[in-house]
Amino acid sequence: MNATAPLCLALVTIRSVSLPDELDRWNDLMRRYHYLASERMVGEQLRYVAECCGQWVALLGWSAASLKLQARDTWIGWTPAQVRQRLHLVAQNARFLVLPGYEQPNLASRCLGLNLKCLSRDWAERYGHPIVLAETFVESERNNGTCYRASGWIEIGATK
Repeated sequence: MNATAPLCLALVTIRSVSLPDELDRWNDLMRRYHYLASERMVGEQLRYVAECCGQWVALLGWSAASLKLQARDTWIGWTPAQVRQRLHLVAQNARFLVLPGYEQPNLASRCLGLNLKCLSRDWAERYGHPIVLAETFVESERNNGTCYRASGWIEIGATK
């Protein structure tokens, strides 16, 4: 498959990455092509690859939620005590990268949608508890968050 050829979005699949050589590749690609130039994430975490016909087309990384996020906590309605008890049920989409040459309309939202369908199950298998809410941060100077809105995410506010 040629990286510049259009992808058939129906053929895109997503799977977790756990084998050492695949983790090394995921980390290397994230360091090389993500604007943060880092693969590091904090706390509990899972890494995923989106593939089309065996080719890696996008990478997604999930980590523990931010400890304090006023907009999130207000939106959920959790008290400070509930945040302490339940924060482990929230995961943060800490890294998302459509690999160079594979940028095309709807691919990013397709990858996010597919990933959200398996995230809670995979998290429960790995860490013994599900995920009930996902969060992310969009740097508005760099991106407008269209792929998140297209896959059903709700903007709840800006961080301090």
